[in-house]
Amino acid sequence: MRPFLIDRFALVVSNFEDRETVNAVARRVQKSLKEPFVVDGKSILISPRVSIVALYGTRLNRQ
Repeated sequence: MRPFLIDRFALVVSNFEDRETVNAVARRVQKSLKEPFVVDGKSILISPRVSIVALYGTRLNRQ
């Protein structure tokens, strides 16, 4: 079975204490996405992939 549609998204986490905090957020997101979504009365399961990129000591300047 092949997926017919791929959705991509990014989760940006700021002001985290340490690596474990970021991992805990990722686990919570994964857990919530394991629950089926109901659309038009039909239950839909997804199989997301979660990647994490953490930048330590870096600031983004908005202009």
